[in-house]
Amino acid sequence: MALTSVTVTKQSVNQNMKGQYSVVWELKGFDGAVELFSVTFNEDYKKGDNISRVEAGFKDQMQDYIDKYKKEQQYLNAAVHDTSVAN
Repeated sequence: MALTSVTVTKQSVNQNMKGQYSVVWELKGFDGAVELFSVTFNEDYKKGDNISRVEAGFKDQMQDYIDKYKKEQQYLNAAVHDTSVAN
């Protein structure tokens, strides 16, 4: 199945210690209306941190996951595997 769209939603913020938080976002991938994956990612945030650092961390993690997913699907859909399964 081809990855045609993704959505990102905020899931939660938990205070670990005074001034320290764990922020959780969820990434979902779709092929049309069919959900292909749902993965959560977390980033630590300390009071006074630059929020752009946290956002960049999420974006890096999510892009790495999407790239990994696409590579796995490319390998899974390789013709050599179809031939092997058919024999």
